[in-house]
Amino acid sequence: MANKERTPRKTVLEMHRLYQEWVPLKLIAQKYGLTPQGVNWLFKRENLPIDMRKKATGEIPVKV
Repeated sequence: MANKERTPRKTVLEMHRLYQEWVPLKLIAQKYGLTPQGVNWLFKRENLPIDMRKKATGEIPVKV
């Protein structure tokens, strides 16, 4: 990984907030200079819920 510093929890929570507002992982990753996989990994590290229906392509499933 290029980024050696550990991403602070606050930043991960910020990312997750964007994620819950249905911002595609790809865009969140770009904003923080990470890969979508990296963002996913950070969510797992912080035990944040990941919605598996959401694809990195930015498709938005219909909210029920």
